[in-house]
Amino acid sequence: MKANGVSVDGKHYEIDICCFVCDAPCRVFLKNIRPHNAHNGCERFVQKGKHDRRVTFPKINAQRRTNVMFDELQDTDHHKGTSPLQDLGIGMVSQFVLDYMHLVCLGVMRRLLWMWMKGPLPVRLSHSLQSQISDCLVQSGSHFPSEFARKMRSLAEVDRWKATEFRSFLLYCGPVVLKSHLREDLYKHFLSLFVSVYIFLSPTLCTSLCDYAEQLLLYFVDNFKTIYGSEYLMYSVHSLIHLADDVRHFGPLDNVSAFPFESYLYQL
Repeated sequence: MKANGVSVDGKHYEIDICCFVCDAPCRVFLKNIRPHNAHNGCERFVQKGKHDRRVTFPKINAQRRTNVMFDELQDTDHHKGTSPLQDLGIGMVSQFVLDYMHLVCLGVMRRLLWMWMKGPLPVRLSHSLQSQISDCLVQSGSHFPSEFARKMRSLAEVDRWKATEFRSFLLYCGPVVLKSHLREDLYKHFLSLFVSVYIFLSPTLCTSLCDYAEQLLLYFVDNFKTIYGSEYLMYSVHSLIHLADDVRHFGPLDNVSAFPFESYLYQL
């Protein structure tokens, strides 16, 4: 099909694969590699994770995986076998993007909220502060324009939040409601994630400020272990440092996001 295209209703269509957009477990299945929570689960670095109550990936600088290395199965601890997709001649590393809907919104942003609500005592917010933040989130609903699919719900319902709600919190509500409720070092650390993701989503800024956003994410990941503990440097947090590579290849993150596919599920 990739070589000859496909004919539908008398029309001939050529097939050109840009990239695969899917979550981590699906990428593991399609690429036939070790799970993302395995010691050799990092898709972009050749590194062995550490067991710190859970598998963590503390390195922010290591040998990069390449498409050639993947095709030759050079890292035998990373591969479970060959993938049938390799016959397509695509980049098995570069063309499998790290979807920010799952990685950032449902991954890191959800993790941060959990840390502030139920995490270690040094970073956990009091019930009073959580209640104040929740009130601000609910009140913000009256100011949301119609373009937003969902209005914000309270933190008491965070376990039922959708990806769009985590996105709204990270990019719009969070920087405002957290400013007077979150400890200064925690707030500045959160802002480094907010600014970098905002840059990566901007069609104009993602080109001119890509290197700066990458440095912000390196700062975010490197300081995550200091603030929250090294045992929380899991796959989702570590993989933030690789987002810049996808932006350089495909442009703003919305170009290779799962959000459009998730929205289409309703029609299906």
